[in-house]
Amino acid sequence: MKKSTKLTLAILAGFAIFFTVVFTLANVIEKEFSCGALRISVGEAFKEDKDIAKYGEDLDVPSMVLIDSGQYVYVDREKKSAYASLGDYIDAIIELNDPDNGVLHADGFDYIEMTSRYVDRKGHYTDKNSKSLVAFYESDEYYWTVQIGTSANSYESRKSKFLKWAGSVHFVEE
Repeated sequence: MKKSTKLTLAILAGFAIFFTVVFTLANVIEKEFSCGALRISVGEAFKEDKDIAKYGEDLDVPSMVLIDSGQYVYVDREKKSAYASLGDYIDAIIELNDPDNGVLHADGFDYIEMTSRYVDRKGHYTDKNSKSLVAFYESDEYYWTVQIGTSANSYESRKSKFLKWAGSVHFVEE
């Protein structure tokens, strides 16, 4: 093999290693976001989408929407006075939606999984399906949902990461 070919291969290998490390760190480093008293740690690449979150504000429902390429997090809350218990709140969410399963249990929270059609930024349904993990929490004044999703095709490969993020949820005093 020529000396220049070996040098070219070494440079390409170096770039490959560099970009692998950079992209791996981008998926490992986490950033904390807040919505009212709720805190959640997700990938650092997530950005808050205030335009979509304004929809909740128009309905006087505080919400937060985080977007990363191919992944999303949606946070919403409901006054505890509207339901007798967290279980009743979960039942109401299930009744309004069509979950893929019953209530599942993780360390510190309950959740359901849902498959639905994507809705684009203009509110139109698309031909693509998304799948999400919808986790439920209780704070002093509210019941909370945290929906973490992606394309239906990518869900299973990302589920353990989604469970980790859902497990990071904690509350602070407002």
